[in-house]
Amino acid sequence: MPAVKITSVCPPSRHVVALCVFLLLLMPYPTQAQLLSTGATTLTLTPSFPQPGREFKVRIDAYSYDMTRSRILWSIDGAVKSEYEGEREISLPAPALGVPLSVAVSVTEPSGGVHTAKKTIVPSALDVVVESDTRVPSFYKGRALPSPGSRVRLVAMPSLFSSNGTPAGAGNLLYTWRINKQVAKSGIGQRALATTMPNSGSLLVEVTAETTDGSARHTSATEIAATSPHNLFYEDNPLYGLSHNALPKDFTLLEDEITVRAEPYFVSPDIFRNARHEWTIGNAPVQNPNADPQTLTLRKTGETGSAEVGFSIRNLSSLLQAAAGTFTVHFEN
Repeated sequence: MPAVKITSVCPPSRHVVALCVFLLLLMPYPTQAQLLSTGATTLTLTPSFPQPGREFKVRIDAYSYDMTRSRILWSIDGAVKSEYEGEREISLPAPALGVPLSVAVSVTEPSGGVHTAKKTIVPSALDVVVESDTRVPSFYKGRALPSPGSRVRLVAMPSLFSSNGTPAGAGNLLYTWRINKQVAKSGIGQRALATTMPNSGSLLVEVTAETTDGSARHTSATEIAATSPHNLFYEDNPLYGLSHNALPKDFTLLEDEITVRAEPYFVSPDIFRNARHEWTIGNAPVQNPNADPQTLTLRKTGETGSAEVGFSIRNLSSLLQAAAGTFTVHFEN
């Protein structure tokens, strides 16, 4: 039998050899449909950063395969929850502040391909402290409130955590402050902002604190209302001193005389730099002989009747810095 001559499919040309190698690289290789890339499966939270104790939603989305015939299993903190099987969106209560909650999902295709995704939720909080540069009496136990045109200092008090529940340092967070929806200040460690109240209306403040890697973020919005400055009146007794209980708006004078002190509330401290004090009785200004312009002594005259007494204080350099108030006193023989 004559010999069969075998001819090479790829001639020994360098170009042809390269082509053959290229064709070999394009040949399909057997693969196994096991764990697929998790990049094709995503979990979306609504809201993006749940608040402590509040309900939030988790939704699974896939962009490279069909989930309609796939098996969907949800796990919460490592435990499979059969009640959520097959659901593409579930609702959960967020844990307490700083407590991690792990949410995982596994999607198995009919072909056996498995896709997974996981998120860890750690609820955070962000409070804003408002410090008002307004005056209140030294014995007043409440806090000073902002008034139109007054200065205020805003301080962010964040409670942000990493995925394992470790607190994030307040000084290492990125803060973004917005006043009436306009960015006012931004930067790492910028947790305080000084601003001025508008002459009318309220101040809308929004602050966002976030870690530099974006893994934790919280936004807090608050509307700061302005309080109108006003005066309250107190008896200044020569024996017992200044009463800390304000006089009623309407009272009867039982003694022969009373010394009344007016105390302005929520005015700027600057009001006393160029102030005008005025007492009135029946809307008519009166000369006040007292050395302290905030006190007035009322005496009975032997007649029965009543009078409206008023006091106002005003900064002559600023019309907005003013406070006024009145009370009615009844005289009996």
